[in-house]
Amino acid sequence: MILSKYAKQIAMLSAFYPLVVIFSLHAAWVAGRFTLGHWPRPMFDDPAYIGGIVDLFLALSLLALCGVPLALFFNIALNILGCIAYIWKDKYLSWNCWYFLVTSLATWIGGLKFLQWEPLRVAEWFVD
Repeated sequence: MILSKYAKQIAMLSAFYPLVVIFSLHAAWVAGRFTLGHWPRPMFDDPAYIGGIVDLFLALSLLALCGVPLALFFNIALNILGCIAYIWKDKYLSWNCWYFLVTSLATWIGGLKFLQWEPLRVAEWFVD
């Protein structure tokens, strides 16, 4: 019972991991704004050469990006195991299981779509 409680918490935390990546990229961008005196522009202001506090946020953003595959793996594995446990216990797929599946799917797809759509071009600035 305790294991399932922790598994649910880890699954929900890994479901919201794309928001951590988005916030870390934007934190580096805002730090670049305060360091440069203007908003960083893609292809002109390389984040690796700005220096100052931007280097800290750049390292945190890279660390967050490196954790994406692991968080995605934990999210998929724990949601599948959680649904199997619900089916095993209740003999049907409960609303709680659907809630976890839909929430994790929506945050992962929404996070990726936000980075594609993003009007501020923060991801483009980060990658260039």
